[in-house]
Amino acid sequence: MPLPADLDQLDADTLRRLLIEQERELVWRQTKIERLTHELAHRQPI
Repeated sequence: MPLPADLDQLDADTLRRLLIEQERELVWRQTKIERLTHELAHRQPI
């Protein structure tokens, strides 16, 4: 999710929610990268 352009206009609770959402997305992406890297490492060469 892209960050809104008006971050300086958001209240603290909204900023916290955005930060939590961004962190969840980052963890999900990193987990996906690690899973794919693991799969590639265990593939048999053709």
